Amino acid sequence: MSYADHAIIKNSIFLKIDQGNPQTIRLLDGDPTEQFQHKIGEKLEACKGEMCGYCDNGHSKQQRFVTNVWSHNDQKVYLWSYGPGIAEELKQIALALEKDEIDILNTDLEITAKGSGLQKKTKVQPRLKSQEVPKPLKLIRIGPKEEEIPF
Repeated sequence: MSYADHAIIKNSIFLKIDQGNPQTIRLLDGDPTEQFQHKIGEKLEACKGEMCGYCDNGHSKQQRFVTNVWSHNDQKVYLWSYGPGIAEELKQIALALEKDEIDILNTDLEITAKGSGLQKKTKVQPRLKSQEVPKPLKLIRIGPKEEEIPF
């Protein structure tokens, strides 16, 4: 056995999009869960809404969305967390598909990334032909927006 022969097991429940490794996914939730978080140093902290000490201390909050997705690449369910830029891309794709009476939940999406870290740019495009998704799938529980999801 060599280094090239080892199977890599991904333990994260979150979908990772890296440069050179596009993911083909299917959205599984009818609507993403909207959350807000604060960047405190190198950590991300969940915004507690009206009772949030970070907001009270002037820390700006960032909007995030979280949804269950099926990864055709890995053949498993992940949580996908993304920001407003990707949310806008998904909105435009959904609106374009609706014109042809196609639901985005029945369409595979390809996600690609260029760069890394703060310079990473992610792009989402619908696939012309969608693959079957196995049924039934066990989705990952997403709590209410006030509940912290580890990022």
